[in-house]
Amino acid sequence: MSNLLANLLSTDQLKFNKVIDQLEKSSGNPSIDVRLMSEIIQLLRSKAQQTGLQPEDFTGKELYYALKERAKVHDSHLDQRLGIRSGSKIEQKAIAVKSVIDKSKLNKSVWVVKKSALKRLLQINPPKRVMEILNYSSVDSMIKRENLVEIMGAARFLEGEAWLSKFNKQYNKLSPLDFETRKIEIFVMPSERWSILSQEVYRHQKYGFTHYKELGFVSILPSIDQNQNGYCLLTLPAILHYINEIRTYSAFFKLQQVRPGFGKLIVETLNDDKLYISELSGSKIHWRIIQRHYGRPENTVHPSIFQPQLQPEDLQWRRASETLYMIDPELSYWRGLDYIGSSIRASKPVSLNLLDVAMSYYFGLDFNNRIFSHMQASLWNELYIRYLGHEVFESQMLSQLGGLSLNFSEIF
Repeated sequence: MSNLLANLLSTDQLKFNKVIDQLEKSSGNPSIDVRLMSEIIQLLRSKAQQTGLQPEDFTGKELYYALKERAKVHDSHLDQRLGIRSGSKIEQKAIAVKSVIDKSKLNKSVWVVKKSALKRLLQINPPKRVMEILNYSSVDSMIKRENLVEIMGAARFLEGEAWLSKFNKQYNKLSPLDFETRKIEIFVMPSERWSILSQEVYRHQKYGFTHYKELGFVSILPSIDQNQNGYCLLTLPAILHYINEIRTYSAFFKLQQVRPGFGKLIVETLNDDKLYISELSGSKIHWRIIQRHYGRPENTVHPSIFQPQLQPEDLQWRRASETLYMIDPELSYWRGLDYIGSSIRASKPVSLNLLDVAMSYYFGLDFNNRIFSHMQASLWNELYIRYLGHEVFESQMLSQLGGLSLNFSEIF
């Protein structure tokens, strides 16, 4: 079973088996890896059958194109659900996506940098190209009149890496007093105003959204590609994913507010994602896994080590596919598939993760160029979350958090 998991994760089998052996022995051999793989196989066969394939006899290629066809149907249904008419522009679809997320009951409360502090940092290090495009000679005038989410969304792509690195270094000077609790803000960048930005976005990443973890901002960017196929089915779960990411880092920053060197920690976290803060049987554990373990709806435990900085609501976490189901019940097909994939008769895995499938559909990728990275990341998380739920590991992890010292190594 571990070999099947290793294939899905595209990782070295010998190294992976060693990791699993250590986790199993330390936890009394509960066969967590075997049960996880059995669940994956069962779900995979069920979903394959729902797409019209024989559950015991299908190839990776057949599954891939069946999933893309299912994505096509669901994208059309989602457009109808969002009230999008035929011939609508991409920007109109983006506004519809923002509207449905704004109206959702999803917890969007985060602990992030105050806008007053952000304005102060912009005054020290003005985004000059953004100012030029918006016809401002004074940064004070710009930040007084313009939306800060729009300014920062444009600055990420127009000002260059040197400006962003210099801007991030300013967080060294911030203290917890420069943070506040407020709602995540989503902003749709007007295409007419930011036509130059669409060129930069396409050059860098080819998809139209970005976010700032420390600010609680999500920007839906104008796109040079007016491809309508799959836009909403891709953008909606992507923004939900960003909301989860912002809340994950918000909880971490909030937990660390009483520790010395808070500003330095912010900079290191943003620049290098140095959040491997625990270790289970030699495996480095990211804060994301810890937060999701305690943030699941069924987990009612809130360790005293998190108090008083973190409350249970700070750790709340819900899979994007669960939220999608609440927005459009037709999308229930994708529930629980975040970490599900197939390595049957394929050199690389076929992902059932909606973000992977939606990206493959939106970009018109053939079988050989399929995307599966989100499935693999989710599978790693799921594997460690299940082991973390074991009493011996949970106690070990809480003990390590008590004397927290950041470990900056990768898992492999």
